[in-house]
Amino acid sequence: MGKKTQVEEHIKRPMNAFMAWSKKERRRMVEEGTNLNNSVMSKILGDRWRGLEEEERRAWKRTAERLEKEHAEMFPNYKYKYKPKR
Repeated sequence: MGKKTQVEEHIKRPMNAFMAWSKKERRRMVEEGTNLNNSVMSKILGDRWRGLEEEERRAWKRTAERLEKEHAEMFPNYKYKYKPKR
């Protein structure tokens, strides 16, 4: 009971600065042979992000702004809807 008859295509939110940076860094860590589970890798990435120079973080914030604009052009009627977990 409870199956939806009409499947709605989920539109992901645009990545923020940290998510865009961590996606690149996570890939780099894996290519270097880092064999950590995702949870540990996320903690390391969070520490590295907080340690970045403000200028580098600003560059990633500009990237996130560009991604947000592209997202708005691709999905002009998109509006984020918070869905609490059950």
